[in-house]
Amino acid sequence: MSSTSTGASSTVLCSAQVAYKKDAGVLTLTPELLTFGSTSSSQPRLAITTARLLADFFLVPTRSAALFASKEGASKVQLRATLHPLAALPRHITLSPLDKADEAAYSFHFTAGASAISDREHFKKQLTHIIANNRELEANAALAPVDGATSSSNEPKGKGKEREVIDLTTNSTLSNRAGKTAAATAVNSSAAADFRLRKLVLQAHPNLMTLHRELVMSGQIAEAEFWEGREALLEQARAGEAQLRGKSAAMVDLRPETSESGEVTVKITPTQIADIFAECPMVLKAYNENVPVPLNDQEFWTRYFQSKLFNRNRTTNRSAVASVKDDAIFDKYLGEEDDDLEPKNLQHHDIYRLLDLAATEEDQHEVDIQPDVTMRAGRERAALPLMRRFNEHSERLLNQSLGNSVDRSRISFDPGNAGDRNYYDDILLDDLIDHAASDRIELNLSQQRNKLTAATSASELDEEGDAKMKMNELEMGQIVRRVKQEMEVWEPHLSEFHLDPAAINASMDDMTQSILLKVERNSRESTSSSGGIPRSTLDQCTTIAASANEFLRQFWSAVLPPKPGDISALASSTPVQKAARAERMKNGLDRTLERIRVVVQGLEEGSEVRARVESALLPVRESVETAITLFETRTS
Repeated sequence: MSSTSTGASSTVLCSAQVAYKKDAGVLTLTPELLTFGSTSSSQPRLAITTARLLADFFLVPTRSAALFASKEGASKVQLRATLHPLAALPRHITLSPLDKADEAAYSFHFTAGASAISDREHFKKQLTHIIANNRELEANAALAPVDGATSSSNEPKGKGKEREVIDLTTNSTLSNRAGKTAAATAVNSSAAADFRLRKLVLQAHPNLMTLHRELVMSGQIAEAEFWEGREALLEQARAGEAQLRGKSAAMVDLRPETSESGEVTVKITPTQIADIFAECPMVLKAYNENVPVPLNDQEFWTRYFQSKLFNRNRTTNRSAVASVKDDAIFDKYLGEEDDDLEPKNLQHHDIYRLLDLAATEEDQHEVDIQPDVTMRAGRERAALPLMRRFNEHSERLLNQSLGNSVDRSRISFDPGNAGDRNYYDDILLDDLIDHAASDRIELNLSQQRNKLTAATSASELDEEGDAKMKMNELEMGQIVRRVKQEMEVWEPHLSEFHLDPAAINASMDDMTQSILLKVERNSRESTSSSGGIPRSTLDQCTTIAASANEFLRQFWSAVLPPKPGDISALASSTPVQKAARAERMKNGLDRTLERIRVVVQGLEEGSEVRARVESALLPVRESVETAITLFETRTS
């Protein structure tokens, strides 16, 4: 049952019956501490400084980011709080002597029966206020050096010093309040932006997401520690998010929808209207000349979607133009179809011939080469207008992407003499040229021997070839006559035909054996793709290796001296904080060795799979043991 009381030394904001790690007790919240302990003991089993309750914007993406409550209607009424790690406490936080909590998050199960939900909500409300105060304190701590520098530089001097001090104090109080509010807003927006970037990075890297779920969500590594050294991924995500999305390359193709009552509707947006005007200049011309007189905006689009001009501008069902009724306004904008062999919109510049898709000539001036008729576009005349519209749309997109670039003329146009230019230098690949001169002389003795014997052996070869040809003709005639004689005397006796059961069984055995061999081969191939290790075991090994690498990275970052010029939070941390961090990583490495032992012992003794797993995890085990040995040597 939640309660509130006031004492001489501290104020109990709320308390309730909870279970922590399956142990029943009482959870108590004061402005300074969140404690858990039994009713019979005066010393709490767990004590957490409330100043450590600060928003962790990735671990728990809720409204109060440092709190996580179970869903409504869940079987258990739970509340989880995330903390600043002891090894990376901000300088403005004063740690209580009772606070020994070294985990990143703590979960409590409210067990008061009917009042469990109300107790949980009461705790959430009080903790939310504490978290808001913690955020403001952090913003003030971030502004403290700046305020100190400003006050020292603006110290009044000379006569009227006392009056100026009073004025400066009043003005600085007002400015500090505004600055603190702006700083708190900036901190919140920056944290939200970091959360969004981290989420994008994890979504783009599934392996990293798995590692984050295993190490950070379980509380083995703090969120900030996990992202140290991965700033490049965050910067890449920030750059990708800052890029502006360009115009869609899809053409506007509005399709009318028919309802059950037979009513035809077309949905259109302002963006689609702008795209229609860009792709179909005649529609823009019709709009400018007929809106608002004699047609308003709604009447214009209603009649346009019922006109031949709309059906001609579509990319599908263009054949419906013939069945559409005439329209006195839109029919005058139809014009003639661009279905001749020569397009209406001709290019007024020479195109670089190697990029000209319409070029069919070959660069052979000694032979009169005519354009290849098979390369002519549009064997069906009705397809020519649509093909040319697609080409114009593509050209429009390319022009928009090129913009006013200096290289545009070099990319799109030929510098000159497009018809007579020699393209040999452009098509000659350097990789196809043998630049190394050969140091050997080829004698070609076989060719000389062939020349000497060619005259004497030509007549003999002709005679042998004629004899073989005549022999083959005789054999073919004999075969044909023999088959003809056999077919003339052959009579079908199907009633005397009997199948041998032994032969049938043998055939079935052969087919079954063939299928069995194929299944075994596929099984071996699937196993060989994972290095001869079953997929489930391979996944466990991969997870162990990834977590071990992360623990090793964090361990060596805390043990080794920082690089020159490193201004990260880890480099500026105290030796005590680094030692605490190294100890936590060493504990994680101990758990990694235990996981390796469990995986190996779970495999059959002396099997090939066990040998492969031991060989694969050997480098990981040696690296972990080296780090543990170094830590024990330093601390002994």
